[in-house]
Amino acid sequence: MDPSKCHEPSSIFCILKIKNQEILYYRCMMRLMYEKFLEKYTPEEIIDCLSQFLTDSRKEKISSILSQRISSVQIALESPVDIHNALAVVRSAEGLGVTNVHVIASKFKKSKGKNTTQGAHLWTDVFYHKTFTDFTKSTSFKVAAATLDTTNTLEDLPIDENICFLLGNELKGLSDEACQGADYRFKLPMFGFTQSFNLSVSAGIILYQFLQRKRKYLKKAGDLSEEKLLMEKAWYTILSLGIQKSDMILKKLKPISS
Repeated sequence: MDPSKCHEPSSIFCILKIKNQEILYYRCMMRLMYEKFLEKYTPEEIIDCLSQFLTDSRKEKISSILSQRISSVQIALESPVDIHNALAVVRSAEGLGVTNVHVIASKFKKSKGKNTTQGAHLWTDVFYHKTFTDFTKSTSFKVAAATLDTTNTLEDLPIDENICFLLGNELKGLSDEACQGADYRFKLPMFGFTQSFNLSVSAGIILYQFLQRKRKYLKKAGDLSEEKLLMEKAWYTILSLGIQKSDMILKKLKPISS
């Protein structure tokens, strides 16, 4: 599936030249279907109609998770080679409350990765960009590149800005273009003979440590706007029931808005 042929290019989890497209195509189509729902119903209507079919514990879980989502911190991967590593980053990001992951100029060689995310791909938006330039044009976030040739660490990065961490290829690291185009550069201290962590391990360490500082700075667990929170609550409610069941219930209980 070519990302340029998807609705809203760069806004869904579909990546070029993947042999096994099951997980990628599925994620793409799920979001497209949600947009179809929003053409007919408001987020409030979706929540009001569907929430009565969820258990109290499920509704509490959705509210709890959304209250801890962080939209001001994102992570990007430049030219990842192994789909398992990339999807493991998605899993770590979702588990730590990050809503957006970016994939830049992927070079995946392995094709299967569905089990790697453990369902995290359903709850996270993954954006594809053909080039680093496309990525920088698409975001207003400050880009913090993980490199070895700097003395700066995570503690030196500003906590009061929207920031996207940028990690490089598992074999070659970040490109010169990415290093030069980043707003900040930092490194993870190493205390052994090895010079780098696994991609997903690096992502987990970076996000965990930085998000601790971020939440302390915010004095709360999450930072979603009221509008974003409402949109995601409607989406999570649909996902919890399933697309087909949600569609059937809405058609029966709520006339389509004109």
